[in-house]
Amino acid sequence: MSTSQATGRGTSFQKQITDESASPQKRYQDLFVGREGLMPLLRYELLTMLLSGLHGALGLWARKRFYRGLFLRMGRGVVLGRDVLLRHPHRIELGDNILVDDGCTLDGRGKEGGGAALIVGSGTIVSRNTILGGKDGFMQIGQHCNFGVDCLVYSSRGKIVIEDYGLFGARCYIGGGRYHHQRLDIPIMEQGQYFRGELVIERNCWFGAYAVVLDGVRIGHDSIIGAGAVVTKDIPPCSIAAGVPARVIRKRMDSRE
Repeated sequence: MSTSQATGRGTSFQKQITDESASPQKRYQDLFVGREGLMPLLRYELLTMLLSGLHGALGLWARKRFYRGLFLRMGRGVVLGRDVLLRHPHRIELGDNILVDDGCTLDGRGKEGGGAALIVGSGTIVSRNTILGGKDGFMQIGQHCNFGVDCLVYSSRGKIVIEDYGLFGARCYIGGGRYHHQRLDIPIMEQGQYFRGELVIERNCWFGAYAVVLDGVRIGHDSIIGAGAVVTKDIPPCSIAAGVPARVIRKRMDSRE
């Protein structure tokens, strides 16, 4: 049996951030700012350096007041906690009355071309240390969603749509991609990724802690996914699913009937 031979290239992301043909400043600017030129870099650096870690009510007010120009759109009443990491904020749309807690990441690198790569609907709560975004995909999150601590919603290349009233327990993992792994002569990370299609979570679904939903899956409206479940195929509406891989264990019924 042959063994993997490292080539030093790594994943596409590793190649980007270790590309010695580009200066460290350009690599940093491509990763975080997403715009060329000195002025966009200085604006991003000054605002995040001065305001990102600012404590208390003053910090909340200052970020609400001065971060607005960094985003493609920032609605009314948005609250940004301390140390929120922004990548390509000019491609992020935030609705009204959104709460983003301390230590979260909002990543708008997304798909190629202009326009929004990450849209977060009004009334959504993003709890501490949660990551929303991706490298080459598009993500749309509906209104009044609620993400528990340490969630990861990641669109590596495809599309993720989460409709209104999505409720996610702590440490849920939504999205991602898969690596080809047929060859043994080169590392798995260098064999490239593939994707099964867009991931759609319909309206009013609830996910227990540590639930995993893989790409190419549609979860029907009003469904419940149990804690620790791994969803690898479509779930019909009004279902309760659990297990690894997740399977429907019963249907939800309206108690008024």
